[in-house]
Amino acid sequence: MQGEADISFTVKVDNLTIVDLDLESLTVTTASLNGEDLAYTHDETLLRITLNQVYNENDTFEIHIEYEGAPITDSSGWGGFYWTNDYAYNLGVGFDAAPHSFGRAWFPCFDNFVERCTYSFTAYTTFPKKAFFNGLPDFSYMGFTDDTGVTLNQWTIDNEIPSYLVGMAVGEYDVSVSQYQTSENDSVPIWLIAPENNLAQVENSFTNLSAAISSFEEFYGDYQWSKVGYSFVPFNGGAMEHATNIAYPLSLADGSLDYETLMAHELAHHWWGDYVTCSTAEDMWINEGMASYSEALFMEHIYGADAYYDWITDNHRDVLLYAHITDGAYLPVSGIGHENTYGSHVYNKGASAGHNLRTYMGDIAFKSASESFMSAYALQSVSSEQMRNHFQNYTTSDLTSFFADWIFNPGFTDFSIDSKLITEAT
Repeated sequence: MQGEADISFTVKVDNLTIVDLDLESLTVTTASLNGEDLAYTHDETLLRITLNQVYNENDTFEIHIEYEGAPITDSSGWGGFYWTNDYAYNLGVGFDAAPHSFGRAWFPCFDNFVERCTYSFTAYTTFPKKAFFNGLPDFSYMGFTDDTGVTLNQWTIDNEIPSYLVGMAVGEYDVSVSQYQTSENDSVPIWLIAPENNLAQVENSFTNLSAAISSFEEFYGDYQWSKVGYSFVPFNGGAMEHATNIAYPLSLADGSLDYETLMAHELAHHWWGDYVTCSTAEDMWINEGMASYSEALFMEHIYGADAYYDWITDNHRDVLLYAHITDGAYLPVSGIGHENTYGSHVYNKGASAGHNLRTYMGDIAFKSASESFMSAYALQSVSSEQMRNHFQNYTTSDLTSFFADWIFNPGFTDFSIDSKLITEAT
């Protein structure tokens, strides 16, 4: 891969002379500013660029970086960049990577959950392959192929996103496009991006996608992105919630509804994770636990209360029986260690905590708090403490003790019966 990055900066401190960026394993060939070459060092992970003058607070500048090489996958096998004969695509987190955010596997960036940017993309592919990114394409160039067989792909996402949510997929793709009407009567395009001979199966497996959007809008507020997008890729170990361009296993869009909770989970990240993001990996339950709980909300919306409680009961049984075994200990949901960032406590116990929080507060308060939370922390990073404090504004119940029991401490709350009264039915 050959890449060029033009990165615009606004300075937040005085006397800035160095910019540090993350870029792993790729080779930098040029760093420049206003056409002037800049000195830099690159130790395989940290790209340190020396600026050509001193910059102070509120100054702006743009650095041009050219780089090349074979982008890597994470040592766990989950995350980074993937090449096959027919596809190229990325997954934005690495399970073993430290930090887990893994944008640095294919472009220079501030690689963490906190720093956000807008992005514009230009990619050149060979016909008939096309490239799909976050946001929306420049329709004037959509699919333009010159007389050498090179296709120009240009995309822009206007919402600021952290580096791990940047996603791309290249393949011999076709697109199924439909529209979703939000509660405010706005039209949001839905893009299902798959090989032409798989589109019918994909559409059948995603029959309930619009209903999933509705179920999350009911609890979390309006969908705030420029499109709903899924790119179907040959990966069988899960999916990745790249904002508006979810990487989804093609094999699980088989024409059935067997895997539609995964579809709902990734969509829910466009509230929990993409729109409001955990500030550290130790609070990953805000992203993953609440997205997992949203699977139950989807089931309730589509199939009714019994399906909701079946999901909740099955999930909590798994937590009680297995979470401490698969993760190696009884763990808190917040403050999780690096090796368990994507473990059972985060996903499954985090989902139980989401259900219990809803029940503890009541539906009206929980919905109001969730929607307000999305508005107050839109496109920002948050901690569990900030979430607790915000939700406390919507209930008279004590969320300090609730978060202490369910989020900040390991194990489970204990209930015991100290007496009983039996009344015979008449």
